[in-house]
Amino acid sequence: MLAIFPDTFDVPAAAAVWKMEADAAQELLSRMVQYSVLEWNDTARHYQLHDLARQRLQPDEHNGAALNHAAYFLTILRDADQLYKSGGESLMRGLALFDIERSNIHSGQDWAASHASESQAASELCNSYPAAGVECLSLRYHPHERIRWLEAALAAATST
Repeated sequence: MLAIFPDTFDVPAAAAVWKMEADAAQELLSRMVQYSVLEWNDTARHYQLHDLARQRLQPDEHNGAALNHAAYFLTILRDADQLYKSGGESLMRGLALFDIERSNIHSGQDWAASHASESQAASELCNSYPAAGVECLSLRYHPHERIRWLEAALAAATST
């Protein structure tokens, strides 16, 4: 299920995808590092799945993991935006959070947009992404990309 991450991830993200407590996820992740399934980046404090460990998930496993992933990174986007809006030192922490999780946020929104017509949960996620990150998205994404997200949200909202 970790193959759902397009890039790096941390313990809470893995726990969200696996739907388990963070302590249990930490234990599993540590064991996977020992067996060289995962690589640990001490500077970024993130894991990355070793290329040789990537495998294809079954469609039902993939959709479940992708839904959990998209929902989790919607909250990360919301947190980053909230930190940015708080100003002061929080402003830079919000942008840093967005920057480090950008590929996961983007992947979550892409999945939600591409599955919005077939799943109520995906539709709701797709509709929520643009509003959750208004400030960070306006600073970090080209207007064409923000428009694409808004059009997907509109399509999701009108299809339900």
